[in-house]
Amino acid sequence: MKNVKKTKVRPARFLVAFFFLLFLPSPGGAQTCTAERWNSTLTTLLSTHTTVFTSTPIQDAVNAAGTANVIKVSGTCAENVLVREEKARITLDGQGSAAIAGPDGTIATLRIRGNLITVKGFLPISGGEDGILVDRGGTAVIIN
Repeated sequence: MKNVKKTKVRPARFLVAFFFLLFLPSPGGAQTCTAERWNSTLTTLLSTHTTVFTSTPIQDAVNAAGTANVIKVSGTCAENVLVREEKARITLDGQGSAAIAGPDGTIATLRIRGNLITVKGFLPISGGEDGILVDRGGTAVIIN
């Protein structure tokens, strides 16, 4: 009969591995990010952009936004956003609970080149080379 070495299962190692696997984000769509574009003068909803990981709802809403539109964001958005030079008087509203985590660490998470852009009510804006970068003549008001 061969000698068989018995190993003990150490509860501490098991618990660490269990919790590590439990809190890993699932690639199947655990995070949802929604950006709704509102016309601030008429207070009507113009369009809603929703994603589960793959598309870019904030960028899509910014691209579609006209002057004086409000983009209400909810959830955690994994994207790097560029507000282009031709955009003006747009408000990005995190409503006190939205977050943006830029997946590309070589560019800013939120880059503002437009004029009179307001960013308010976001929890962390993180992950990029810079959280918020205002450049190329852009102007912005950042609240909270």
